[in-house]
Amino acid sequence: PDLRQYQKDAVQAALKGKGCILRIPTRGGKTLIAAEIIRRLGQRTLFVVTSDILLRQAAGVFSTVLEGANVTCISGETGWEDGGDIVVATVQSLSMRRATKEAARQNKTFALAIFDECHHFSGVLGKAWRETVMGLRARWKIGLSATVEELSSNKPFASADVWLRGICG
Repeated sequence: PDLRQYQKDAVQAALKGKGCILRIPTRGGKTLIAAEIIRRLGQRTLFVVTSDILLRQAAGVFSTVLEGANVTCISGETGWEDGGDIVVATVQSLSMRRATKEAARQNKTFALAIFDECHHFSGVLGKAWRETVMGLRARWKIGLSATVEELSSNKPFASADVWLRGICG
């Protein structure tokens, strides 16, 4: 995709390590940034979202900008279609299946995991996010959010916030 300079910078930052949190403003092109990271790494990817609306949006973007990519979805609305090169899934559906042998096997097949709206790790959906992510064995883990707070030595964080930063880098 054609990216703006700040989007290119975000991609470069994400590719420097194996985990990070990218704080990009609302409507800043987080899904396009993710698409470019996916394209550059060329690895099987799990893209985790919080709703069916975001699932449809992300799957549409990936199908459009990543020519030839096999994009499948996992949600209550779409069912369990996990055979794609890029799997877009709601955290709720992943959480409901996390204890199954199939989920355990599948968790080992993703090299890249991207968590959209990752600030939810410390919100109402936090437990589902944490339980789901703990089983993933992805080499790269990237969080995306417009609202992740800055790390600050003089500001206390809840344990979920610290955990989020620990797992993503």
